[in-house]
Amino acid sequence: MAQRAIERADEGDFEGVKITSFFLLEIVMCNLNLLCLKVRQLLRVLRRPFDRQDEAEEAGFSQRPPLWAREVRVSCSS
Repeated sequence: MAQRAIERADEGDFEGVKITSFFLLEIVMCNLNLLCLKVRQLLRVLRRPFDRQDEAEEAGFSQRPPLWAREVRVSCSS
């Protein structure tokens, strides 16, 4: 869709650019909304870190970290 809009813009027709831009903006906004929901969910869980929480279990927050995170280290040096 984006490629076709680019091709049409090269020909002087910018209508596809407007439509594609709007469509892409909708996708970004939807993804941001989903991200905000996940962040809110995580914040709710973190309010009671030592309690068993079904919401956290269902979201997979208690699963082992992914393999790519194996080398991640956190320090609190100041």
